[in-house]
Amino acid sequence: MQSLLVVVVSLLFLTASCGGKNAEEQSANSPTSYSVTDITGRTIQFDAPPQRIVTLSATLDQIVLSVVPPERLVAVHSSMKEPVNSNMVDLASQIPETIHQPSVEYIVSLHPDVVLVADWEYLELADPLRDAGLKVVIGRGPHDLAEVKDLVALATETIGEKRRGEILLEKMDEKLAEIQAKVDAIPQEERKSVVFLSLMPAYGGKGSSFDDACHYAGVINGVSAYGLRNGQKVTKEVILSINPDILFLPDYPWKGQAWLDEFIRSYTEDPALQTLKAIRNHSLVKPRSSFIYNCSQDFVYGVQEIAYRVYGDAFYLPDDAHISAVDE
Repeated sequence: MQSLLVVVVSLLFLTASCGGKNAEEQSANSPTSYSVTDITGRTIQFDAPPQRIVTLSATLDQIVLSVVPPERLVAVHSSMKEPVNSNMVDLASQIPETIHQPSVEYIVSLHPDVVLVADWEYLELADPLRDAGLKVVIGRGPHDLAEVKDLVALATETIGEKRRGEILLEKMDEKLAEIQAKVDAIPQEERKSVVFLSLMPAYGGKGSSFDDACHYAGVINGVSAYGLRNGQKVTKEVILSINPDILFLPDYPWKGQAWLDEFIRSYTEDPALQTLKAIRNHSLVKPRSSFIYNCSQDFVYGVQEIAYRVYGDAFYLPDDAHISAVDE
């Protein structure tokens, strides 16, 4: 009888010991748990892949929608539903909730399992969202292909789709190799120079995603070649000095179509700029904003768009071209 009592007590002790692990330790050892470390050095623990995802960036929306069905994204950035800004309008339109200048209260009301933030937009909301009890993961807003890949990897790992994220990266490499093969066939003496008349007058120099995309497209970014870095204003005097073969014009009617038309005329009809090769040769083209500013996995289509507008139909791509691993 005494031996039996010893056995029972031992079993109870073992049971209590196992049950005594704190919830965090049990969660960390569960088959579906995982963690990610964002660019701030914070490690965020997940018990299971988030099912209610919110991002505060169209770039992150594009990445998320490339690896999960729309129902897992609670809301999308308003620009995702605008054809002039988005190459994924059909997918974005399946998500009823639209984010535009969000507040902490609004985001909390969506009851997200995670909030993904890029450090170039709404970063100031990160700490208040954490204080409200939400999981927040911060990624770097990309300025080149390498940073695009880093953001794709972080975003897809965060939402529990690491395998599909890796497939996405492979598809990016495949598409870029396909574009590069065509670019390599263009003789150096036929390479063209461009200046992008962005609505952001200090955008497009060294250190911008546009500059990196031009490199892969076999196009000379005149602003970068002139020596300006991203953030330095591209004046008309600078454009005259560059004298590009082609002017890229903006296509986004930020303050209305009449305003955009007037903005363009302020360059193309300026008497001081009429000596430019691009204007004399009527080499004025409008690359699609949905690709030219794209810093998701579809950055590679931004490369293709630049090549298409400069070198022609060999690089053609439709408005809704995008890379996806949802069905993989």
